[in-house]
This record gives sequence, structure tokens and C-alpha cells, in this order.
Amino acid sequence: MIMNQVQSVIGARFDDFAPENTIRKIRCPLMLVHGNDDDDVPIAEARRLMASAPYGSILRTIPEVGHDLRPAMPQIAPHVMGFMKDLICND
Repeated sequence: MIMNQVQSVIGARFDDFAPENTIRKIRCPLMLVHGNDDDDVPIAEARRLMASAPYGSILRTIPEVGHDLRPAMPQIAPHVMGFMKDLICND
């Protein structure tokens, strides 16, 4: 009953924007970044999502990082930039 009420208030069903459904709609390679020490969302969830990701997608795991990736941005940025460069140059 509570979930129905929340869906009514936000004007969308949870299934409409659930990650496992949204990722199937993407038509270009994507990069998922996930902390290896994430206690909120297990790494297995990122791997499960990647199974539905478009061809050419990659999962970048960051060692010794939890759910909050902000402290690791200097470590992550080169990987993201490289991924973006590869997408642009291979087009």
C-alpha cells in the first residue's frame, strides 16, 4: 500500500526507472564505476547490471572505496576520460 502511494505521488512506477530496466534502454556503451568496499550496494549488483549493458560497456571497480565515490574522483577521472576519448575516437 505504501509503495503504491509513493508511486502515485511521484507519478511513476518503480519498475519504470529501476536500474535493471533503464540500462536495457541505453544504446551506446557505458561505464559503471563502483567501489569495491561498498557496503550499501554490493559489487554483485554492478556485475548483474553489466550483464544487461550494451556492447562495449565496462565496469570499473575502485579498490578501497565505498559507496561515496567523491573522495576517489582524482583516481576515477583518468578512467572516465579515457573511456570518453575511446568513444569519440572510435566513432
